[in-house]
Parts: sequence; structure tokens; C-alpha cells
Amino acid sequence: MLLGLELPQIVSVLRSESINLSTAIGYSLVIAVVLIASRIVFSFLSVFIRLAASRFIKVADDRNPCYKTPLIFGWTGMRGVASLAAALSIPVQFSAGVAFPHRSLILFITFVVILFTLLLQGLTLPYLIRRLKPSDYPDHLSDNEAEKLISQGFKKSAQEYLLKNFGEKNNVSFELRKLIENWIDNNPDNKHERIQPLVKKKYLELLNKQRNWLLNENNSNIYLDEEIVRKFLLRIDMEEARIHLE
Repeated sequence: MLLGLELPQIVSVLRSESINLSTAIGYSLVIAVVLIASRIVFSFLSVFIRLAASRFIKVADDRNPCYKTPLIFGWTGMRGVASLAAALSIPVQFSAGVAFPHRSLILFITFVVILFTLLLQGLTLPYLIRRLKPSDYPDHLSDNEAEKLISQGFKKSAQEYLLKNFGEKNNVSFELRKLIENWIDNNPDNKHERIQPLVKKKYLELLNKQRNWLLNENNSNIYLDEEIVRKFLLRIDMEEARIHLE
């Protein structure tokens, strides 16, 4: 709406400054093409820099993506409110009273660039994604897959802890195994049984080990959804609070 209200006045000022409208449109289209091409180039450049850096330092994701993801990311550079705000922030005149040169032309170019990128890139982006079908950066795991992964990791971590500290056959190990399996499976059975002091102490240690495992997994597994991780961290906190109150 703001662009539409400003445009007639901008066009009238352009004509008063003897600037041909077709020339202004030509400038605008050239700048729009340069902006789109620059974003695509820098999208690929960022991938190359990350791949080069991965040879010397640890990066979040050291896989070698294909051309599809950088191309799609580069094509998503639609212009909008930030570009408009920057253009409108140009002063009408300097402090000495001299008019800012070609302010109306800059505003007109900004208008055309916004319109061009929103219509061209915005309308063609769904088609581009369907056409390329990028698979080098899959989405997060589904909630069921993430919960299954975390539950399996908890059980494996607990098993390693129990074998290391108690061996195969031990009464404390048996009680701990029952507690942790009930907790991981969210089983309400036996929740309010009296826990022996030694079992209670070791169970709290085991829960802390589960927390550390989950935090490490969250740092290394880019497909885990942060919401699921926080959900399990909250469950660990609540279980620890329950044990402390018994």
C-alpha cells in the first residue's frame, strides 16, 4: 500500500526532472538481475568456503551438497520492507538545503526491484523446488523418529552404565534397570515404590548421564528437532525432582 501510494508522486517527480520512464525501468531491471545473480553466486561461494574450512576446522555440517540447495537458497532473495525502509530513509535534502540528487529515481528503482523479485522469484520458487527436488539437506526427523532415536540412545547409554558399574547380575542393577526402563517407556507402573538410598543415588547419576548423552547427541545430530530435545530434558528434570522428593 505504501509503495502504491508513493509511486504516482515518484513518477511525477521523475518526469519533472526530465528522466525518461523507460530509462528508469531499464536501470531497475538491470539492478534487479544483478541482485539476484549476486545472491546466487554468494550462496555457492558460502558452500565452497565451508567445504574449504572443513579441512582445517570442525564445521557443523561437513557434507558436500549438490548444486540444488545453494541455487534454491539464492533464488529466495525476495526484496521487501527492508529495501523500502532503506530507500525511504534517504533524506529529501541535505542540511544546507540542497536536494538529495536522484532520490526519486532511487525510490522508483527500489519499487521496481521489490515488485520484480516478489513476482518473478516468489511465483516461480514453488516450481523450482518441485523441479529440483533437493535431497542433500533433508528436514528434521519426525517426532516419532526423534523420540524413538532418543529412547534407544537412553537405553543403550543406561546399559553401558550398568555393565560398567555393576556387571551382569546385581540387585542394584536390576532395580536401576527397572526404574530406567519404566521412565524411558513412560510407564506409570511402580512409580511410587520406595527406592533404597543406594539405588536412589545411582539412579540420579544415571539420569544425569542420560542428560549428558542427549546434549551431546543434540550437538552432533543436525536432524534432531530442538523442541523434542527440550521435551526430553524437561522429562529428565521432572524425574530428578520426583526422586529427590521421595
